[in-house]
Amino acid sequence: MFRFYNRIPLETTRLPSVVGAALFILILSLLAPYTSFAGAGKVVFRDCDFLELRGRDAAHVGLFPISGEPAKGVMQDISGTLFGAISSANFRFTTPSGKLIENITMELPPNAHPHETDYYGEVVPPDEPFRLAVSGLDANGKAFDLTCKKTFNSQPVTVKIKRDPFEIKAGTTTYFPRVTNFGPADTFDFNVINKDGYVSRVSTTNFILDSGESQTVEVDITVPDEANNGDKVIIKAIATSATNSDNSNFAVMEVGVIVPAEIIPPPDIVLEATGPLTPVDLGTPITTDNEGVTDVFSNAPVSFRVGEFTVTWTALDADGNVSRAPQSVIIKDTTPPSLTAPADITTQATGEITTVDVGIPSASDIAGDVLVTNDAPEAGFPVGETTVTWVATDDSGNSTSDTQTVTLTPPNPAGR
Repeated sequence: MFRFYNRIPLETTRLPSVVGAALFILILSLLAPYTSFAGAGKVVFRDCDFLELRGRDAAHVGLFPISGEPAKGVMQDISGTLFGAISSANFRFTTPSGKLIENITMELPPNAHPHETDYYGEVVPPDEPFRLAVSGLDANGKAFDLTCKKTFNSQPVTVKIKRDPFEIKAGTTTYFPRVTNFGPADTFDFNVINKDGYVSRVSTTNFILDSGESQTVEVDITVPDEANNGDKVIIKAIATSATNSDNSNFAVMEVGVIVPAEIIPPPDIVLEATGPLTPVDLGTPITTDNEGVTDVFSNAPVSFRVGEFTVTWTALDADGNVSRAPQSVIIKDTTPPSLTAPADITTQATGEITTVDVGIPSASDIAGDVLVTNDAPEAGFPVGETTVTWVATDDSGNSTSDTQTVTLTPPNPAGR
């Protein structure tokens, strides 16, 4: 039973509905290379494909035609598109000369179009070259018997390329074709072709695969800077048995070149802090784009604290392409904090060692907090003059000092 999906996009061009006999005849003439007419009436066998499930991302998944041959001995999805009003359709595989190989089951999806109908099925392809044929009755009861002109030749090896990324930029992008062997153990030669010469590296060109084993190959595609927005890059990856060249398959990948807006950020900035937060004039980036820049913005805050920051500038063009460029902003604090030590103190000692409250200094910093320390003796002050040194240090390691003099006069003699 074929697995129907809500969205079944096929990478083929859809024709409009037939309006009038003249237009119908024109369409039939255009489709002649794809169609065999044997009592066809107004029914046309428009196309046939083997399918695979893939998509740009999880939200855009559907069934698309494979670019190579179907895998030998493996259950696969197949589609056949008929054009015209159809009452019944029965599908079969035939040899290229028209000899029956086997009848197959293909079904209509829900809500099928009445005049352009995709039939789907799950099949194991024949081992010999084959075509897809259909016979049935049109809406007027006339018999038709049609054969899709494509000739398939199932292969024991498959090649698949995931378009990830879906679009390619100037520079080098790596894709990962995957070769799978469904036949006996064999040695395979691997080649990648691009008419523009963009293939810059293929990680391996020869490998041995056991039955059911796969090999992922790294392929670097290097697009030059002068490539134009919208250019198509077509890559063909081919795997061929080194022992039997008839066992060969391929995959074709087409990706579009995107040339995002060029953005040159303003020069990097180094400023002295003017407060806990320092306003900064970042300047204006330079942008160019052949489609027109629609928006330029950055993630910069209104003001910067002390430290090193990377501002990211972003440019959007009319096609929705995004370019980003970094700008460095450094706010430094080299200004030492201000410090005023407490007033000098003169007092009478109460003994050999006297505890003294030295007071509280005044300290501040332009950019942040200040740590203040002093070297006053913890046990107390001796008789005489002692210099206390106060040190204020800010968060950037800048420091300043000030001194305070503590003088203790001798204690009064006992009883005096």
